Amino acid sequence: MARTQKKELVSQREYARRRGISNVSVHEAIKAGRISTVDGKIDPALADREWRENTDQSKPRNRI
Repeated sequence: MARTQKKELVSQREYARRRGISNVSVHEAIKAGRISTVDGKIDPALADREWRENTDQSKPRNRI
């Protein structure tokens, strides 16, 4: 019998904290359609993949 694994969903603020970015950056990524949500929550594994695939890496980042 196959068990379905329940996806871990986190808040936008928690996802931002885990990535080391601002919650505003996460909100803007959602608004721009770069990452998706499930009832306002984020699946971190899916969002990480979407972030890589949907972000233009040629643009400079404000990283210190």
